[in-house]
Amino acid sequence: MKKRILYSMIGLLALTSCDKYLDVVPEDDIRTLESVFEKKQSAMSYFYGCYKYYLNSGSMFRDPGVAAGDEMTTGQLLRNSTLSGGVTIPAFDIATGSLSASNPIMGTWGASQNYYEAIRQCNDFIENVDNVYNMTQEEKSEYKASAKAIKALYYFELMKMYGPITLVPENIDVEASMEEMQLPRSPIDTCVNTIVQLFDEAIELGIQTFAEQPMYEAGLLNRESVYAYKAKVLLWAASPLFNGNPWYSNFTNRDGEQLFSADYDPKKWERAAIAADEAVAFCEQRGKSLYDGYNAEGSELVNRVRDIQLSVMPIAFGSDELLHGTYSLVEADIMTRLPRFSSVDETLETSASYNIGLVSPTMTMVELFYTENGLPIDEDKNWDFSGRYEIGSESDFRYNNIVALNKDVLKLHLRREPRFYANIGFDGGVWKRKDEYMVMEPYRGGRNGFEELVVKPTDRLNITGYWVKKHVHSSNYTDRSTTAIKPVAPFPKMRLAEVYLMQAEAWNEFEGPSEKVYEALNVIRKRAGVPDIQEAWEVYAKNPAKIENQEALRDIIRQERMIELCFEGQRYWDLKRWKIAHEYLSQPVKGWNVLGEKGAQFYNQFNGPVEVWTSNRFSSPRDYFWPIEDEEVLRANVVQNPGW
Repeated sequence: MKKRILYSMIGLLALTSCDKYLDVVPEDDIRTLESVFEKKQSAMSYFYGCYKYYLNSGSMFRDPGVAAGDEMTTGQLLRNSTLSGGVTIPAFDIATGSLSASNPIMGTWGASQNYYEAIRQCNDFIENVDNVYNMTQEEKSEYKASAKAIKALYYFELMKMYGPITLVPENIDVEASMEEMQLPRSPIDTCVNTIVQLFDEAIELGIQTFAEQPMYEAGLLNRESVYAYKAKVLLWAASPLFNGNPWYSNFTNRDGEQLFSADYDPKKWERAAIAADEAVAFCEQRGKSLYDGYNAEGSELVNRVRDIQLSVMPIAFGSDELLHGTYSLVEADIMTRLPRFSSVDETLETSASYNIGLVSPTMTMVELFYTENGLPIDEDKNWDFSGRYEIGSESDFRYNNIVALNKDVLKLHLRREPRFYANIGFDGGVWKRKDEYMVMEPYRGGRNGFEELVVKPTDRLNITGYWVKKHVHSSNYTDRSTTAIKPVAPFPKMRLAEVYLMQAEAWNEFEGPSEKVYEALNVIRKRAGVPDIQEAWEVYAKNPAKIENQEALRDIIRQERMIELCFEGQRYWDLKRWKIAHEYLSQPVKGWNVLGEKGAQFYNQFNGPVEVWTSNRFSSPRDYFWPIEDEEVLRANVVQNPGW
């Protein structure tokens, strides 16, 4: 009999509830592994517990990728627990350079959220599920496949955060010697191959497809998502951070084993490209496609905006685009995005809670989106880039319920692509609140603006004058007596749009510009409501030859990715894997003068945006990887990441 005792903090997935994903078994339920894996009910409880560690993904309060970068910002209140009464967003501390080996904020290696505990539980299930007497062989195979897949995903998340990790192919007996327990970190190529092998084994064992999963298991990995994650792992392996990176040429284990290859290997891009092709082919064969076809609005443009918004809000997992999602957004995620409506509206007033858009997009993101012609704002010869901070107006009825017609609107906000209007709330833009189309007024005295002349540290304040629309449904609103935050959709951890973007990036890096690169991008652009890439650049661009140059097309593909996946916790990690995070993440955050009144005061006399936050710090190359917690370095006898 095994001597290891299991203190069973195990959960059952409650996928029909947005705010209660796990029903936790009491702490005093102590069982041996043999008894757990006697019957199906207890074995399945143990299996579902393998997933509970991943359920924090997506919430800005729990997922560092969502708020640690340069997409969103906030003022003092949500950064200071003393001021806020304990409600803070830790990722904003990461953005200010507050990580340390003694305080690895939101870490997952030996920290408060320890993915190695999850991996141990996965190993337990994989090693013991065959002992369950009342499960069919098919069930054992399917759930063993799922356990391998989520184990691989934990490995990948650790790799993104820490680089080379410790691999645990099977659990070590608790009676083993300390030396046997102290496993070294594995070279990054070994980590990648192990993750890919686990995903391949999950496919071979018959992990269920999306359609085969029962609804109460919709948050589990499926075959479509496994193909997609496999491609993503290989994309990371081919990217500059991991592929021949000279920064880490002297990074070794304690025995001198080199953890990074010093040689760049272009074939890694081919491997990633082929895996992305396989993922697209399988997903399309299984009926997956980009969300499209909304037609309940009164104009083609507004319907296009709704398509884009609903592509990331698959209520109850009901979207052909979603490959993997988690019920991870908490109420505060929605409340911090909702704009403030003040008492200038007869039926609306300021709520006392946190639902007044305390978290806002940065000017970096506002200027990232394309023009209506599908080009960067400085590249479109028909768009007034030099005059973007001047006042203009819109009279075309196509933009009704998008921007205020025949009113003063900043030129920066006019004639932008549908994804801009789907994702960004701005002065003069329209926010759909229930069945109302509300024109936004973020300046002092406006319906969404701050009303005081001086800001106190405890004031609830949107500091850029913009709001994040992504993940917010029109049924999410506040009024005199109600804060409506449901439905809260699953957070999209993997959707088909990302797989097309992986295709385009990998093939361009391996072969350069080609029709298959353009075709992958054009699938995304068609749903986005902008011209195909060839038409956009040939007809409207100042420099049409850019799409024929590999390096220039690389920048175009990256911008397309950052637009399509904005506010989904992707950009922060992408900037790192591309080795350009240090160019972006120490820049001052810019927005508008939210203490200014309408017009010139708010828009800084039309001289351009102002700095609203200047404390972001990113130290290169140290901050490309998290520090392993000091105690874990000593306990496990692993080498620390460089710079920590």
